[in-house]
Amino acid sequence: GGGTDTKGGDETESKGTGLSDTNKDEKDTKDNYSTDKHKDTKNTRENTLSDKHKGNAEKDTKGKDLGNTLGDTREGGTVRRNHGACFETSSSENRRDNTKGALRTVASLGLRRTVLSAKMLRKNHPQLLKLLVGQVLSTITNGTMLSSYTLYAQRELGATATDLVVLMFAASIAALVSTASFSRIATRLTEKQLKWTLVSLKACTLMWPVWACFGFKRKYEMILLPLVASPINANILPTLRSIFQQATPRGYEASLFSLCGVCTVAFTWIGSLIVGGFLALTGSMRWGLLAIDVFVACSLPFFASFDPEQARADRRRIELGDFHDPEGTFSELKN
Repeated sequence: GGGTDTKGGDETESKGTGLSDTNKDEKDTKDNYSTDKHKDTKNTRENTLSDKHKGNAEKDTKGKDLGNTLGDTREGGTVRRNHGACFETSSSENRRDNTKGALRTVASLGLRRTVLSAKMLRKNHPQLLKLLVGQVLSTITNGTMLSSYTLYAQRELGATATDLVVLMFAASIAALVSTASFSRIATRLTEKQLKWTLVSLKACTLMWPVWACFGFKRKYEMILLPLVASPINANILPTLRSIFQQATPRGYEASLFSLCGVCTVAFTWIGSLIVGGFLALTGSMRWGLLAIDVFVACSLPFFASFDPEQARADRRRIELGDFHDPEGTFSELKN
């Protein structure tokens, strides 16, 4: 009986031990499975969050690129600045500020040199200054006639676009032939002959405003006037520059020719203002064109009083350095 009980007990203990081991294995398996499942879930979440962050980063990058490309966007009349364009906006603003600073410097330097050139001519080269004063006055008339002629032909004679094309073409051909012919003659003229040639050409321009005011009754006149005027007007500026060059001291060509260019184009708005005023008062441009003819008449005494020999003497004196420059300010103008 004792052996049986022992055997039964052993079997019972063995069975209990086996069951406990089995339960332990199952528990371990479940724990491992739960742990692995938790790890997989955690890794999946981390990967998902990582991918989400990457997607957001890519969107931010694309947004910045789009902002840099488009800059400001306009919505409902309001300008909204993209945050991605801040760096480009800063750099563009810096470039804009640098450009404004450079333009300001160039403008101030140009104005200073222009005023300095005029002072030097007034003190040391009055003959050359006469040429420039005469040029300022005459270009008020001639420049206004040139800029207002097409509008005048349209208002007074009803010129069409075809008429204006024919007019411009005919005037250009006449000016080209005249300039080519005159260039062969001008090389054989002396300084005094060039001077009186310039005076004669300027005197001829007195007729254009008079013709435009009291003539212009028939349509063919709007083509005839440019055909007559363009061969004369085309030779005025080359003749003036030839005389100006012969009287300009060596080393000062850049500054003085720049001043000549300013005198040629900077004051033509005065004539346009006068013509516009007469147009507003009378309803016609005829009397305005006649009024600006006074500027050419005032320029003729300056051209006629120019002395080429005295201009040559002043030029040599300046080239030798024997001229009025107490503070040495005019040396800035020399090349």
